[in-house]
Amino acid sequence: MNSVQSHLIDFLSFSIQGKKTSAKNISKKDLHWLIKEVKAHNIQGLVYCGIDNIQYLESIDKELIDSCRKDVFVGGILQIQHINQLKKVFLEFNNNRIPVIALKGIFLRNFYPRPEQRTMCDADILVHKEDLQRVRELLTRLGYTESEDSTPAHISFQHERYLPIEVHWSLFDSRYFRTASMLQDEVWQRAEIKQIDEVQVLSLCPEDFLLHLCVHMAIHMRSSGFGLRQLCDVTQFIRAARWSIDWPHFQKIIKESNIERFCLSILKACEKLFHLDLPSELDFCDKIDKKYINILISDIFSSGVHGNRSMYQTFGNTLLNSNVVFGEKSPVKINSILKIIFPPANVLSHSYSYAKKCKPLLPVAWVHHLLAGIFNKRYSIIDKLSFLLLSDLTFKRRLKLIKALDLQK
Repeated sequence: MNSVQSHLIDFLSFSIQGKKTSAKNISKKDLHWLIKEVKAHNIQGLVYCGIDNIQYLESIDKELIDSCRKDVFVGGILQIQHINQLKKVFLEFNNNRIPVIALKGIFLRNFYPRPEQRTMCDADILVHKEDLQRVRELLTRLGYTESEDSTPAHISFQHERYLPIEVHWSLFDSRYFRTASMLQDEVWQRAEIKQIDEVQVLSLCPEDFLLHLCVHMAIHMRSSGFGLRQLCDVTQFIRAARWSIDWPHFQKIIKESNIERFCLSILKACEKLFHLDLPSELDFCDKIDKKYINILISDIFSSGVHGNRSMYQTFGNTLLNSNVVFGEKSPVKINSILKIIFPPANVLSHSYSYAKKCKPLLPVAWVHHLLAGIFNKRYSIIDKLSFLLLSDLTFKRRLKLIKALDLQK
């Protein structure tokens, strides 16, 4: 880790434990890059709460710190409104006798000293597939509209005033984890009743909760990567639920789900960064290669909250996510590059709306798209060559890491 990353981990480590540490060793240059890193991982509130002498940072760059403080304040208010709205939604589910399990951040936030600073960009819930139509009707009555962003794994509902709700009918996406999807019925049988203030809500049992966090990260690792907040979530959940987790059973299900190496590597990364005390019941012997823990941590830092932190990373991840099986290097690159040069009409920007309205004009849009990229004056030839080189390096680095973590398809 460089000096900025070390400062970031110090602030984050103390903050998630409800403590503060000094910022007096940070320079103006490091402060600039620290704030940039914090925003890339969407952890402004968590880091801000871990700084003891914020006045020192204000003396270095008051404008930068004021901007960060505004993000923390506004973000906190938004999260409080989000939770208040979710309580109303869950109350409606209860009144209409629709079983629902609240997932991830809805409960994870309670494991932080300042819950409102563990931000959520949406709410994830799990319902029975046969209840989907009833769920759709209920959310529509509450002012939500079904989004075009829905996928084969979930339906997304948007609201004019509140954050979106993602409705899942399967905890484990069978496109990625066929074995894990077999645990679906057991998840409902083991679910536990929890409270969000005065509203009763179902939650996953501790083993399933941790498994779901790991599976969610594994999917993101395959596609684009994930950031520090996900490691904080795992750390805080284990600290809170360590003695209620059946660790031998957890290791059994991650092995059956073919993500044992990935999960154990994540736990080791949490231990290294946040001094997480790992349970002795877990068997790490010969399961992971220590050198890949540092590579994993480096990938997490570079990824940011959603992985596609820069254009070259996005392109590199696109190469990685071809529908060709991992490892077939030339076909992967050729297919993916062709998809970017000649994209389908539905992924073209508004500048090419004529191709969306009239499909025969799609070849014209491709030429337009290609020429716009080649002659874009915002980027020099050197910039474009660097972009291709960095994209290729991202592709090779992440492919190697995914294979080492045993996450290849």
